[in-house]
Amino acid sequence: MAVRSPPRGYEPRWDLDLERGQVQETLVRRLVSNDPDHLRVEVKGDFRASSSGAHYVEFRCQGRDGKWRDSGIRVTQADYWAVALPDTGVVLMVPTGKVRALAEHHKQAIVSRMEAHRSIVGVLSRLIRACKGDDRPDCPILDELSGERLRRP
Repeated sequence: MAVRSPPRGYEPRWDLDLERGQVQETLVRRLVSNDPDHLRVEVKGDFRASSSGAHYVEFRCQGRDGKWRDSGIRVTQADYWAVALPDTGVVLMVPTGKVRALAEHHKQAIVSRMEAHRSIVGVLSRLIRACKGDDRPDCPILDELSGERLRRP
């Protein structure tokens, strides 16, 4: 797989990108409010969303000490979550409550899939334990796949 170089102007280190982010937040607040000093907007510049069609919503980050912490949408006190697409001049704004609800919905879908996978792993583990691995004609794995349930001793 080819390694892509980051888009021009992309800076992954938040501390070096903070000033640019603050400028974007001020601009968005002034564009959408008569009282920009009281509207709280968290603006994320997403250099890949316009080409990928997806936006990454941060909710955890790894600190310099190597420990993971809540961040982004989990800790924001902003009223709105805005995504600036620098290549297009488009800014998408969504109330943070809706972003949180959408993220929670996706989290629950992932948890459901994980539980289904755990169930499959459980069945496979049971079948593997029951399989002698020899040339016997009776095979618990094939019995299970054919619909004949494995009889536990």
